[in-house]
Amino acid sequence: APYVVQGEGERLVLGAGDRLYVRGVLTDNQSFNIVRKGALYVDPETREVLGLEATYIGLGRAVSQADDIATLHIASSREEAQIGDRILPTEERRVDSTFFPSAPAVDTHGQIISVFGGVTQVGQYDVVVVNRGEREGIAVGNVLAIYKRGALARDRIANETIRLPSERAGLMMVFRTFEKLSYALVLVRQRPLSVNDEVRNP
Repeated sequence: APYVVQGEGERLVLGAGDRLYVRGVLTDNQSFNIVRKGALYVDPETREVLGLEATYIGLGRAVSQADDIATLHIASSREEAQIGDRILPTEERRVDSTFFPSAPAVDTHGQIISVFGGVTQVGQYDVVVVNRGEREGIAVGNVLAIYKRGALARDRIANETIRLPSERAGLMMVFRTFEKLSYALVLVRQRPLSVNDEVRNP
């Protein structure tokens, strides 16, 4: 993707109202998202890369192009734009405001692999990332039960370590799906939750 090489006046940090220079070809007068590389999501079981999060920085409009250097005017920003930030086309897909709760059409077993906000503990109304997506039959509106993963315990008689059974601990609803993962909102939390807890059909 095109990327920021420098700011107007050789500035390193830029915000709304500033211009920046981008290496790559941008169509004049079109809007573009300014994003920064975020978390890499990896399936904890298979080690498959599920996706790379692009953190939204701001919105810009291409104003000119000279060879492979484009000039972008920052229309709005959530954070300061920096050298190395990427420029992506604005996405038309929006989050629906109306949901129809339903159970997944297929038997689902997955895990919470991340929670927004850079923490590991999960609370009610937190947004979490689940390692199941459209290819596993997950759809917007699907409700999933959250199971607190069983702790490891030492069996002193058999002299081995065992994992205790998982216990139901809450409910979540999927509001955005991608091919390999989904975003969900925790609706009910009956006991402390954390990353790596399990999700299943309700």
